[in-house]
Amino acid sequence: YTVTYDQLQQAQVLYRDVNDSKKPVNLDQDNNLTGVAGQTITDPNVDTKIANLINKGYVLKNNGFPSDAAYDNDGSKVQTFYIDFVHGNQPVNPQTPGTPGKPINPNDPKGPKYPAGTDPKSLTKTITRTIHYTGAGDKTPKDIQQPVTFTQSGVLDKVTGQWITPLKWSATSQDVASEKTPFINGYHV
Repeated sequence: YTVTYDQLQQAQVLYRDVNDSKKPVNLDQDNNLTGVAGQTITDPNVDTKIANLINKGYVLKNNGFPSDAAYDNDGSKVQTFYIDFVHGNQPVNPQTPGTPGKPINPNDPKGPKYPAGTDPKSLTKTITRTIHYTGAGDKTPKDIQQPVTFTQSGVLDKVTGQWITPLKWSATSQDVASEKTPFINGYHV
């Protein structure tokens, strides 16, 4: 009789938040796998875990768990595979406003929410210069209104909900068109 002993090998898949590459955070504690040397390493939850993290605002940076990974013959160490993520960014501006109190990530209702001041009305401000004429009775020209609109923009961290770049009003100077004062016979400016 031949008796063959197959020692179970160990592997783990680490899902890391590498926004701070010096201190990556393991995002999942349930990641230990066992199998026989030479056998393909399978983890049926990998795709679901990746999708769940993307729904929470993470962006997949590197999937270091190849589909053809196999258990090795070294029982003294745990094979480790890394799936790395970074935090996604959410621009906030008049084209991509938020709704204060609503989730930044629509598929993560319990996740971070848009803060106050991210709604469309808060992101734009219109200032109007008015030219007003007086003194010519019923010949007095009507007021001229010249609106100028300023906008603000910033960037939120989709994972933490914190500002990466706080909201800031556009610093672009805006000119209003010059207006020629109308000539009214018998009157002068």
